[in-house]
Amino acid sequence: MSLILFFLSCSDKGLAVYNQAPTISISSHADGDNVVSGTSTTFQAVVGDLNHNTEDLLVRWLTSEAEICPNEAPDTSGMSVCVYTPSNDDEWVRAQVIDPAGALAEDQVDLNIA
Repeated sequence: MSLILFFLSCSDKGLAVYNQAPTISISSHADGDNVVSGTSTTFQAVVGDLNHNTEDLLVRWLTSEAEICPNEAPDTSGMSVCVYTPSNDDEWVRAQVIDPAGALAEDQVDLNIA
């Protein structure tokens, strides 16, 4: 009986490869943090991926107005850094990570611009 179940559970498609989505968390700021308009500010995020090396990931940073730091690999510890001078029009900052298989994750913080 177990041999029959084995054959019934097999597929002509072979083994499917599952891509685990990457993770990202903005670590330098939290929702509601005050940021001074016109002052250079360092934003940081930690990224990871269970089935890809850190150096194979790409992280980009955006505001409500535009991309502020283009795709760049994080450092070997998974840290991504973006130095940006916020304007009065910025409402939030978002970090996005993408893995080589195209899976995407993002984190966002809403800011108070002073």
